[in-house]
This record gives sequence, C-alpha cells and structure tokens, in this order.
Amino acid sequence: MKQRLEAALPLDGVYMCAHGAMTSTEAPGPDGDLFEMIRGVVGDEVPFIATLDLHANVSERMVENTDVLVSYINNPHVDQYERAAELARLMAEIFAGMQPQTTFIRLPLVAPTVSLL
Repeated sequence: MKQRLEAALPLDGVYMCAHGAMTSTEAPGPDGDLFEMIRGVVGDEVPFIATLDLHANVSERMVENTDVLVSYINNPHVDQYERAAELARLMAEIFAGMQPQTTFIRLPLVAPTVSLL
C-alpha cells in the first residue's frame, strides 16, 4: 500500500474508508500504524479524512494523523453514502481554507451496537 500511495504523489487529499477496529498479534494499534504511515507519506499539508465503523476503537494515533474522522451511524451500514458525502463536503471546505480543530475525548461508556442515533 505504501508504494502505491508514494507512486500516486502528489495528492490534493486522502479519503480512507476504514474499519477502525483492526486487531493484530504483531502490533497493539494497527489502525494507528496505517494512519501514521499514510500521514508520513503524504505529509502534514495534505488533508487526510476517513470514515470509521461505528464500533471503531479510535486511538490517539488515529486522531493525531487525520484531519477529520466520521463514523457510520447505522448498523448495518446503510449510511455509507451519506457519510462519504459528508466527508466530501468537509474536504471541499478544507480545500477552501477551513482548518479543522481536533479534540480527542474518551468517554467512559459503550455505544449501542445497532445505532448511534
């Protein structure tokens, strides 16, 4: 993946349709590793946005290496189109000069597995 990303440079922005709950016996946070690799290839000036499954395990590294993260709201994921459209609008706003502000707050709760509404 890294070689394909490098071959595509320069990029205006990166949109990743991620799951966000990847596990591994080799690394404690493979999603964070992947997001960090992408950021390392494209640099800090290229907007990097991603959608996540509603049961994603969002880590500080995932947040630190992206500009915007948006979760699906429904399970099953019948709102993928709407979330992608939401991120497309946000990417256009970033291209127009909007600078997202990031906050990472881990709440002491477990979200419902069927809907985030």
